[in-house]
Amino acid sequence: MESGAMTVARTNEEVVPLSKVKLLKNKIRQLERILGQKTVQTEILKEAVILARAKN
Repeated sequence: MESGAMTVARTNEEVVPLSKVKLLKNKIRQLERILGQKTVQTEILKEAVILARAKN
């Protein structure tokens, strides 16, 4: 048995296929990108509210 397999068995960690790891990492990147976009939109809207209140 390979030492890596023995290590996983000893630590009781689940073995996950590399393809699933790649898929999940891509999903994380996508969600981080969306979060960044939403953060920028929120900042823009906050500034718009400040400017609108200043004009009144």
